[in-house]
Amino acid sequence: MRQEPVLQSSTVHVQQARRGAIERKARRVSGLVLAGAVTVAAMAFTANGSTPNEERASPTTKRVAIVLPGSDSAETLSHAARSVSAGVRRAQVLNDLETETLLVDEHADASAEIERLARRIDLGGFGIVIVLGDGKAARALSRHVRERPEVRFVFIDASLRDLSLENASNAIAVRFADEDSTYLAGFLTGLAEPKDGSSDSVERVSVVAGLPTSDTKRAVLEFTRGLRNSIRGVDVRVDYSRELIEPTRCEQLANRQIDMGSDVVFVVAGQCGRGALAVARLRGVWGIGADDDGVGYAPHVLAFTYKEWERAAQRGVEGALNRTLLMGKDLVLGLEDDYVVGLQMSYQVPGHIQSLVISRCSEIRASRHPTVEH
Repeated sequence: MRQEPVLQSSTVHVQQARRGAIERKARRVSGLVLAGAVTVAAMAFTANGSTPNEERASPTTKRVAIVLPGSDSAETLSHAARSVSAGVRRAQVLNDLETETLLVDEHADASAEIERLARRIDLGGFGIVIVLGDGKAARALSRHVRERPEVRFVFIDASLRDLSLENASNAIAVRFADEDSTYLAGFLTGLAEPKDGSSDSVERVSVVAGLPTSDTKRAVLEFTRGLRNSIRGVDVRVDYSRELIEPTRCEQLANRQIDMGSDVVFVVAGQCGRGALAVARLRGVWGIGADDDGVGYAPHVLAFTYKEWERAAQRGVEGALNRTLLMGKDLVLGLEDDYVVGLQMSYQVPGHIQSLVISRCSEIRASRHPTVEH
């Protein structure tokens, strides 16, 4: 914001100084390293949020942008973001690509952030853009997709229908079949004994869900279906926290559910759900969550679901690069895709129950691909 001496020179010198400053800013990158070699570009913008008038670079599929939610430090990146970066890095090495990671602060002014991102995509000559999730940034960016038909957009852990991009000729979505792993979680729950040993089987199960999105509702529905496939007549209570971050609300719901006799608390509520699992631990009942939310092996955890983010990201990049994926459609990855999604059971689950769950998993895979051996 200080007065530069060069600004006292002629108009020509002023224009040259401005161009030089713009070029220096455009070349500036942060030192954040992901998966060994992926760097985060520090996007260059003027003080009022606009960008200089620069020409678009011709897109090339050898240039890949990775759009991740986060600010400008490594500590802000989620497990999913790091894993997606690693998957793109793997595709980069195998296919001789150039990658650049662009972070979007979803807590900032969304319209300004997306305008900046769209301009960076244009100026960077990116032919493939990988976008993680279906949050505010992805939804806002989706409105720019059809305006750039020469750029291929790949949304990871999202659905084109939710993004209003069905049948778009330059977009695909890689969606995890979370319902597969939550079905198995429900199936296991119906076979389990209460943690306190009060009876031979669970009698009441509760679900602490986050936002009532189509994905969450589908996961809850399949959990309930799996539960009732292994035990009939069990009482299931579903409560939505409508919160994904602050754990207090999920704690309150879990406490109330356990007061009503729940033997198992199944959580699908992001970071908020960790509050519900903490209550389950303190009150001596089983909890089930997701490793993406930091849930892992613990004495009170009956099982946790997982996703193979790296493989999904690599498949998305290579599918867009080689045009092996059907544009305008979702690629749904489930149990039959070499366990891209799955369930990790507690070591406390008896061997005969683990065998029943594994057999059910094999039956599902074989029903979708008859060549899969049991």
